[in-house]
Amino acid sequence: MTFAETLFEIARKDLEAAKCLFERGLYPQAVFYLQQSVEKANKSFAILIDIIKEDEKDLKDVGHDSMEVYKRSIKKQKEKSEKINEAFKKFPKLKEIKIMKNLEVEKYYKEAVDSLATIKALGKESEKILFIPKGDIRSVIMELDKLELQELDLKHVKISKKDLNEIKGFFSELFDVFHDSNPQKIEKLKGELEKTLDLNLMEYAIRVIQSLPIKNAIYVNYSLFYLSLIMIPHAVVTRYPDNNHDPLKIYNKNLPLIQLFDDVVEIMDKTLSKLGNLLSEY
Repeated sequence: MTFAETLFEIARKDLEAAKCLFERGLYPQAVFYLQQSVEKANKSFAILIDIIKEDEKDLKDVGHDSMEVYKRSIKKQKEKSEKINEAFKKFPKLKEIKIMKNLEVEKYYKEAVDSLATIKALGKESEKILFIPKGDIRSVIMELDKLELQELDLKHVKISKKDLNEIKGFFSELFDVFHDSNPQKIEKLKGELEKTLDLNLMEYAIRVIQSLPIKNAIYVNYSLFYLSLIMIPHAVVTRYPDNNHDPLKIYNKNLPLIQLFDDVVEIMDKTLSKLGNLLSEY
């Protein structure tokens, strides 16, 4: 069993513990184990998609911060945007290629920067997240329900000769941009592309994409992101009283998270089921 699979199994046990504790009215403990389930599932998925490494140091760096997984993912997006911008500066003709004109690199970069700032701000405002309104939690549940119902149908996707020529045209333009840097190598690549890129290859690529569990991965990613946001303060507040919080007073039937506990657990059940399928396929 891999470490990702072990984390997944512990996440399942933690969720079962959360259900049992909730039924007995042990609300702080139930929320704590729900938070633990989300945290371990998050790490399991992060290892699966190579956001964090399966070694003691990297896992220690992530610690108990479930949002660290998303910080790293967004940072990668930011780094990719920066690299593309650097390429644009080095090879200005890149911007003239049709597909590159539609690639809103600056927009993606800004979104990445804004997302990192939002996550950082949330960490400082855990008080607000602790008492997140019922309506906000319901909105998350509804969004995930809609996401689950969405179809990702690639069965009827066909590649025409026109599509193939457009793809070849894109690569041809791309090669032209870099032609002066290494003419001999670029001409060789052009020739190899012309020989290998045909309709059979493109249809095979579509079949490969169809076989991938993309829908499950998208659901797990978004679900764990939202659940992590909801559960940010509960790893600590559920266990220890301090000057501001007494878990025995906070976690009662008036807290929105307790009122919607069964709904959140149902989402987590679905998430673990889909994550289990992903782990078994890879």
